[in-house]
Amino acid sequence: VIMRLLKALSRLDYPESKKEIIIVEDGSRDKTGELCREYAEGKSNVRFFHRNASKGKPNALNFGLVHTKGEIVSVFDADSVPEPDVLLRAANYFKDPSIAAVQGLTRSLNSEEGMLTKIASLEEAAWFQALLQGRDDLGLFIPLTGSCLFVRRRVLEELGGWDEHSLTEDVEMAVQLVEKGYLVKYASDMTSWQETPYN
Repeated sequence: VIMRLLKALSRLDYPESKKEIIIVEDGSRDKTGELCREYAEGKSNVRFFHRNASKGKPNALNFGLVHTKGEIVSVFDADSVPEPDVLLRAANYFKDPSIAAVQGLTRSLNSEEGMLTKIASLEEAAWFQALLQGRDDLGLFIPLTGSCLFVRRRVLEELGGWDEHSLTEDVEMAVQLVEKGYLVKYASDMTSWQETPYN
């Protein structure tokens, strides 16, 4: 699924000189590494890193963070397909200096594949469009969900990156941000599609 993400990242409506793509591939047993290497070849704003073994997503995120230069760090999983305007919309949120992180909306791209995907995608839609939107409207805790999320780099560095001992590094990051007094916003106008498990 990685090429679907990389093509979507290529179509993002954002100045190339201000966009960098860091790909961390660790321990894939298929052609993911080969495809990523080919994609990054000759592109000055794309860097590909291969690691022989996976130490978990938080470790990969921290590894990638070391190699970023931008003020805002965004995270997309390999099965993500962000809408072309997602970076422009994120940039608008970060014009407010009080916002440390923004969680976008993720939607299922294969909701009609079977009964399980239909149920799971309905549950996810309710989670984002009712619960998170309501929490945001009331100024309550907004968890980060692991993909289509955006965080200020200086804040990530202050926190020491993602917690590599947590199974839910995304929620843990949101808790740390709130404990430090930072504002996390939910942005229903920033959409990324992703696969829903079908079995």
